[in-house]
Amino acid sequence: MDNKTQVVVVLPLKLGSGDFDLLTKKIASFLTAKSLIDSEPAFVQEVDPKILGGFKVLVGSVVLDLTLSGKIKKEIWST
Repeated sequence: MDNKTQVVVVLPLKLGSGDFDLLTKKIASFLTAKSLIDSEPAFVQEVDPKILGGFKVLVGSVVLDLTLSGKIKKEIWST
């Protein structure tokens, strides 16, 4: 049985395989360091044209919002 954790990366535009591979290596390293995954990740790329910049990472019920609008919302609500 293949025990992989599905990780969805939502981007404003579809990345080429080389760029997506570089991004997923960084994301996998971060997720492992933060103990958000305990098995090998299986990455899926999705496009959401409403994202102006950055990306979101979805792992189960965890959402890492690294978008421009997410950063702005965080700054507004943290003051």
